[in-house]
Amino acid sequence: MADFRTQAAQERKATRGQPDSDAAILGRNIKAGRERLGMSQTALAEWMAAKGHSAWRQTTVSRSERGDRVLTAGEVFALEELLGGLWLGTTWGREMKTLGGRLILTAVEQQMARVEGELAELRRVWNRAKKALREREPDDGEH
Repeated sequence: MADFRTQAAQERKATRGQPDSDAAILGRNIKAGRERLGMSQTALAEWMAAKGHSAWRQTTVSRSERGDRVLTAGEVFALEELLGGLWLGTTWGREMKTLGGRLILTAVEQQMARVEGELAELRRVWNRAKKALREREPDDGEH
């Protein structure tokens, strides 16, 4: 597990600050969300500190918005709570969108299978009812 974390950290450092890196996209999304709410960088840093990320300062926000800082998962989830839409355009966001689509498709397929099973059962009941009615009907020759 340590090798995976080390490799992931090295990959993040190697792409940090690149225009299309996840860190850069995440940074742009942080800035857009903060500006949409009319917050200053200082206000965002204070909000993060109040959420338990006490090391956050205005410079932390600035570095994060530039994509020059690797965010922890806890920081990202706290920012997502306030700003929303942070994952848009990131590799992880695209993967989650794809996964979400697959999960929806799977749920629909499961629902369809359940409905098809219920429909088959209704057909069996219907056919039994028709048979029972036919057996109760008098023959034309009996009248």
